[in-house]
Amino acid sequence: MQLTGTETHDCTDKDTCVLACLSNPNCANPLYSDGFWEAILSWSDARKAFDAKLSQFGSGLGAITNDTSAIDSKISTLSELSALAQIATSNSIFLNRTDEGCSGANATRRCFEYCKKIDYSVAGIASQSQNLLALKNALLEAQKQPARAAAILNASSKNDKYVSTRGADFAALRIKMGNGLAKLNSSALGLSTKVNDPQIGVMLNSLSALSEKIEKAGAEGRYKTAFSLKPEYENAVGALLARIASDQSGYDLLLVKIDASSGRANNSSWLIGKETYEVYATKISLLKSNLTSAPATLQQISETNSQLNAIDESIVGEISTKASQGGAHSAQKGILPCMPALVALVAGLFVLLRR
Repeated sequence: MQLTGTETHDCTDKDTCVLACLSNPNCANPLYSDGFWEAILSWSDARKAFDAKLSQFGSGLGAITNDTSAIDSKISTLSELSALAQIATSNSIFLNRTDEGCSGANATRRCFEYCKKIDYSVAGIASQSQNLLALKNALLEAQKQPARAAAILNASSKNDKYVSTRGADFAALRIKMGNGLAKLNSSALGLSTKVNDPQIGVMLNSLSALSEKIEKAGAEGRYKTAFSLKPEYENAVGALLARIASDQSGYDLLLVKIDASSGRANNSSWLIGKETYEVYATKISLLKSNLTSAPATLQQISETNSQLNAIDESIVGEISTKASQGGAHSAQKGILPCMPALVALVAGLFVLLRR
């Protein structure tokens, strides 16, 4: 500042910077060199900005020990200080012939070598930034400690509860599995008298094996292993229950459908004729007999359903044929000529009821 005269006169523009320089005889010599007073102004501005940021950094440092956002603010200020330091140290009043671009055929900048180079502690600023980052990470870890402690306490409480109740919980699981398997075996046995589904046995065996695996783990004190298999066991139970219910429902609905077809055939006998009715009644009776005489396979149930549909379709065809002919059986009883329309209506209702 003494060499540039800015210690005596503030440098804010060309006139003030020239006045400051003229206050020092040494500065008067290079003053009129191209770019000299501009270099003094640039350095003066950078110095003032650096001093201001340095003062800003020092203010409120005590807050950084409790507030990570305050640390971020200080790191940001250090970043600005580092940039200002780079600007100041690269000013032409410090540069000499040894600096890049200052001498030789490739010289591209003005280097006045007027002042001794100043150390603006660029390395120190970078080191302080690293220190603040380390402090921030330490504070963040410290702030996590209450939540971590609460999580540890919660996990410990859960573990204590698990340890104190695992024996009773496993005993309850064993009872539930035993009762559940007994009911499933009973349901499967009841179904087997009606429906022959090999997959039921496979699923029961698999479920029993899984139950034994859970039992063994618990007996050996490996309760966590036993409880971890519980969801798999419950899913297997659900799948088996659904299979049994589906088989039973399919069988029962088919029997209802057979009885309904038999009833409809009987109700249409006055129209299609006794002989024709007896043919259909015999077929329907045979289907039911074959279905109920021994446990039916799933394929047999499906085929019986298809055969029953074919019989129903044939009966509908017979009704339609008789209706178109005017109803031979009805005519023998002296029914009026408008009767075919009524017969057609009955046939239509028959189709709707069958659906």
